[in-house]
Amino acid sequence: MIQNILVLGAGSAGLLAAISLKMKLPRLGVRLVRSSSLGAA
Repeated sequence: MIQNILVLGAGSAGLLAAISLKMKLPRLGVRLVRSSSLGAA
């Protein structure tokens, strides 16, 4: 079973995806990475 997930991009879609996953699956580890952390311009 999946225990952790990484969401790339902290825009509205990424943020809503992370929040929705955490609400539906509270035991799931969710990490959100902003694009500046990825090295994007």
